[in-house]
Amino acid sequence: MRPFVEKIITLAKKAKQSPERALSYRRLAISRVRNVDAIATLFNKRADEFVDRPGGYTRIYKLGTRIGDAAEMAIIQLIPAADTGYEKKGKAQSRKSVKAEAEAPAAAEEVVEAHNNVAVEEAPAAETARPHEGHRR
Repeated sequence: MRPFVEKIITLAKKAKQSPERALSYRRLAISRVRNVDAIATLFNKRADEFVDRPGGYTRIYKLGTRIGDAAEMAIIQLIPAADTGYEKKGKAQSRKSVKAEAEAPAAAEEVVEAHNNVAVEEAPAAETARPHEGHRR
């Protein structure tokens, strides 16, 4: 259902963007839906809402199965233009990764501290050694 509806809304959106081809897009939509009143409402009133929206015009709520024949039930609705949607959640982290992230900054500080201590100890030894000393030709 979603791909079918989204393609019809895209036709209405294209009709608003290019008025010279609007009649062609309207006829294509009528050939697919075959309800002139519904297409007139979409093209005349609702298409302006979707002009700036790049896609995702519908929302589907799954209701589960019907008791009588176990058919899948759902509600499909058009999303208002002002609706920004929901915030996407990140993947759930396992306990190991959460613990590793907590320990990572402490381990990184230890490595930096050890590196700084090594650099300080090596610096005086490097300054006292003279190159080519003791080398004879």
